[in-house]
Amino acid sequence: MSATELQACLARLYTSSSLRKLMRLDPDAALSGYFLTPAERDTIVAIEGAKLEWFAASLKAKRRARLERAFPGLFAIGSPALDTYVERFHEVFPLRPGETSGDDAERFGAFVEETIADGEQFPAYARDLVRFELTLQELRRSLRAVSVAANRDDPATVTIPKRPRRRPGVRVARFASNVSEIDDALRNGQPPEPRDERETLVYLLRDADSEPRIMRVSEPTAVLLDLCDGVRSVDEIVAAVEAHYDQNGLRPGIEDALLELTRSSILEEADAPGA
Repeated sequence: MSATELQACLARLYTSSSLRKLMRLDPDAALSGYFLTPAERDTIVAIEGAKLEWFAASLKAKRRARLERAFPGLFAIGSPALDTYVERFHEVFPLRPGETSGDDAERFGAFVEETIADGEQFPAYARDLVRFELTLQELRRSLRAVSVAANRDDPATVTIPKRPRRRPGVRVARFASNVSEIDDALRNGQPPEPRDERETLVYLLRDADSEPRIMRVSEPTAVLLDLCDGVRSVDEIVAAVEAHYDQNGLRPGIEDALLELTRSSILEEADAPGA
């Protein structure tokens, strides 16, 4: 138990600047929350302050580098406020034993999205950008964790599923700005040209993919995908779309769209074998 306590104490010291300050002023108070043997306590107290700060700075730099890889567009904005938020995240959410970089990145994305919601330190599109990159990060983790089968059928033989649903690894997300263009510009070191227009993206993850694919779709296609829940039949989907747009005679176009989405491995039959 004591060895675990020693590791926990050191980990906390490496991630908490306030605890390191307290350590310099009152070691007994700083270490009071850990069950250390006298020898372990002496070992920690003997660590030079400069060395402790070096370890802490090294850990923080490595963590920030991982976050920058996960959210390149966000960091490319270059807002000085982000440095403050990274410091705050590091203090409030110290790394946990056994936690993966993916876990940490997802927690950071959620933290930043909430933190900048009502702030004025970032461009208006920044929250969309965080959610855009956070979804990519979540799918990258899925890519490492599971194999998502693609549709290997001959495209000429593919038929519309009776009760279509989105395949595993497919996400649909709506944004208030042209976030995909913004992200691309920032990644390439170009000034983004944000527009106040809605954008709907389909994130597609298939086996053999090294990165999730992103497709920009129209709002009618997004409405159609929302209805493909594996419960509704094609007839029910057609009726729902026609009711949504208050227009009859849309079946041919809807069936064409369902067929193309199935060929693209976005939709599948709800009761497909192995589902």
